[in-house]
Formats: sequence, C-alpha cells, structure tokens
Amino acid sequence: MKSIPFDYWKYSTNEVYKSIIKHYLLCSRKFEIRCFKDEEYAISQALSFGKIKNEESEFETVIVGDVSKEFIEFILNLPKPIQADDNYNKMVPFFSIFLDSNFSSEHYGTELYRN
Repeated sequence: MKSIPFDYWKYSTNEVYKSIIKHYLLCSRKFEIRCFKDEEYAISQALSFGKIKNEESEFETVIVGDVSKEFIEFILNLPKPIQADDNYNKMVPFFSIFLDSNFSSEHYGTELYRN
C-alpha cells in the first residue's frame, strides 16, 4: 500500500478528506468498517449500511456491506467528529474504512492508503 499525502493536522474541517475518499467510493462495490467495541454510536451508524462480520476480536467490531449511493452520501456528509479528550484531529468517527477499490482510511481518517 502507498500512502496518500494528506496533512490532516492542517484542517479544521473534513472537506479535503471527503474530496479524496469520494474518488475511491465511486469506484468501489464493498466496504469494511472497523470500530472499537466501545464506540457504540459509530457502530450503530455503520450498521445502517452493513452487517457485523463474524470475526473474533477482543477490541474491534467489523461491519461489512455494499457501497450504495446511500452509503456514499452518508460518508460524504459526515460531520467532522468533535473531540474533547484526545489529540487526534479525526476526520471520521470510524477507526478504519477499507474499500475494495484498494483504498483504506485508517486511524480515524488521519492516514490514507491506496494500492
């Protein structure tokens, strides 16, 4: 995987992030979202578009689904997470998003990769 240059710490919004992921969403058919088990709200959001993948993990919940028009709209309209107690400049509420177009958004959208 090659890193996609993205200076996330410079941005107070997630609009640049969304412009990058949009290209990959439009040419994807499947997604996988990973959240920590205690991120109940993020998990419930992802479950609106997919189902839990039966994967043994002590710390993560994995949601898989189809990249539909509704899913694309959902991702492209996500507000930037509000952070009160951590040092991340999170772009999205999901720890990881993997697309079958060989794209991944990791560490809450602060690291972007492509094949």
